[in-house]
Amino acid sequence: MVILTLIDDEGEECCGYEVRNCSQKGRGVFATKEYAPGDVIFDEMPAVMAPRDREVSCFHCAKPLESINQAASRLQRKRIKIFEIIPMNETPDVIEDQATELKFCSTKCFKEANDNYLNALRGKWKEYKSIENWIRVNKGPPHDQATLLAITKMMCMKQQKSKLVEDFEDMTSDRPLPNIEKFTKAVHTRFKSQNVFLENSHYDLLKYAEICGANFQLGTTSAIAPWIKRLKDIKCLERIQHAKLLKDFKDFDARAKKKYQEYLRNTGAQPTQSAAPHIASEFRALYAMHSKINHSCSPNVKVKMLENSSKVAIIALTPISLEDELCHGLKLIEKALSLS
Repeated sequence: MVILTLIDDEGEECCGYEVRNCSQKGRGVFATKEYAPGDVIFDEMPAVMAPRDREVSCFHCAKPLESINQAASRLQRKRIKIFEIIPMNETPDVIEDQATELKFCSTKCFKEANDNYLNALRGKWKEYKSIENWIRVNKGPPHDQATLLAITKMMCMKQQKSKLVEDFEDMTSDRPLPNIEKFTKAVHTRFKSQNVFLENSHYDLLKYAEICGANFQLGTTSAIAPWIKRLKDIKCLERIQHAKLLKDFKDFDARAKKKYQEYLRNTGAQPTQSAAPHIASEFRALYAMHSKINHSCSPNVKVKMLENSSKVAIIALTPISLEDELCHGLKLIEKALSLS
């Protein structure tokens, strides 16, 4: 039984996959055409996203809001001394919402935020921050803060009648989560005491928290990604153009890689983990279609985060035939960034 097929404006099927009920696993995503290894089956932005650091990443898409040099300078205070030699200091155009002081990387993100949740959030931002501070004072884990922000965004989306509400309310939430009911009861009590979200019951908060617990994906988007793209681009240029763009590209490239490799040796950090290369903004996100893909010990797709973005792509690992179910492995997201 097909329960979701994407249709374009002319009524024709517009993608090569669909969501169906499947035995013993609930729902799954199935191919409606053949794919070869390496084919991108689809990509998507999050339905809901919670950035870890609002000061250095876009509140809507988590794109870094600082240049590479700024990121390196900030992180050096934590005794992380890598990439300080990068000769690029480009800063994105930042839009700041006056009512909340939230920052956005572009007019597009700012408009999407306004259309989906920001108008409702403005009147509740002070109350939201007081609850977030309460969690911090009580030393709540980072995922509690991310869950609170995601729940708040969800309730604001519902109030604004955002088209994204269907995306997250359609997600499964049947994973048992310890202490989640206690957490949502405490949050619900504080919202009510501050006279906000009165239309939402404790059950609503619990449902959204369970959706987050069952479907949250941890990701990173890095300020270093544009630098890597620049290096790839200029390899096709003449030597004189190398020097003009990056002030002797070859010498810089060797020095940067050497510093990074020394850092890995000294710290034991793994290049595939989100901790490296340490010039990144972390976020947690809910992806509507990705959340419906089941796991398998023999995956036929991989999930790859696109550079400098919270967008993820589903890519074929093996030949995929018509009617095959798309399944990924337990390593959910492959990092887009690697300097090894």
